[in-house]
Amino acid sequence: MRNGGGPTVIEADTYRYFHQNGPFPGSAFGYRSKIEEAAWRDRDPITKIEGHLVRRGLYTEDELATVRKSIKAAMGEVGAAWSSRTRTSCAAGASCGPTPWSATATGFR
Repeated sequence: MRNGGGPTVIEADTYRYFHQNGPFPGSAFGYRSKIEEAAWRDRDPITKIEGHLVRRGLYTEDELATVRKSIKAAMGEVGAAWSSRTRTSCAAGASCGPTPWSATATGFR
């Protein structure tokens, strides 16, 4: 795989922590247990990499908190810009453009 000698297949399990209609965990609706949610949170790759970075002395907890804060701010700006663009375009009767998850929005075809 590292030398480019052939195809690679990556299988990834994903887990949505929150209910699809809001900020509530699935356990709030009874279709998941809190134990299941906790087990998935223990496997969270972001939390795991943060732990490795601290353990190796590459970052402190405070530095990671700053990084998390800047990432959340950037994502908030992206969301606000997209939301504003969509409202403006749709209100003007123009095409609302591609959704953020469509192939043209990401540059892939």
